Amino acid sequence: PSFYVYAGLVFSPLTQPHLHEFGEDWFNTAPRKLCDRAMHDHGTEKQEQVVLLSQVLSDEINQGYQGMHDLEVKEIDGVRIKNLRELRRAVESASGTFIRLDLADDRVLVVNRTEANAA
Repeated sequence: PSFYVYAGLVFSPLTQPHLHEFGEDWFNTAPRKLCDRAMHDHGTEKQEQVVLLSQVLSDEINQGYQGMHDLEVKEIDGVRIKNLRELRRAVESASGTFIRLDLADDRVLVVNRTEANAA
């Protein structure tokens, strides 16, 4: 499977195998929004995919965000994310002191880029 890790944040595309990690009854136990996105929303652009913050690996750099998981990444520093490749490019080309991730449900995650790159 494809994934990208930055500052202990694990990103991956939304796939049915990811949903199957919620168990045999995944359709009823996985977050409803993710099931709906996986089953009904198909990207309008070529190579468009839903990218998730699938989990947070505990570290000082992401302290306070450990409870976040399985959330769609909408934007990074104001740039709409269309696939995992674009997410990686946006993170690695960021130039400010902080990186802002806008997630589903109006959640925001901010990481100190300088500290994350030094870690």
